[in-house]
Amino acid sequence: MSVEYQVRPVVQLHWASWDDDYVVFDETSGQTHQLDAVRAYVLDLLIEAPRLIPYLAGALSQSTSVPASEAAELIEVVINDFQTIGLVEAIAS
Repeated sequence: MSVEYQVRPVVQLHWASWDDDYVVFDETSGQTHQLDAVRAYVLDLLIEAPRLIPYLAGALSQSTSVPASEAAELIEVVINDFQTIGLVEAIAS
């Protein structure tokens, strides 16, 4: 069984950005989160559809300067951060 990650269905995000800095406000929790470009990119992919870590790592590596060898580890950190703040959840696929 694989594990995909998705933005929690109850989350309602409002975005603002300045260059490579992003702020998202979660209307449901009332929390505001500051994101760098990598975290904003990953969150945007997860808004589109549930994703596996290998998919996210490949997309990140192709779209940014993050080397493929580091992308999966970085994605795991980002996913853990998002789970901690309540934006993302794991689902069985």
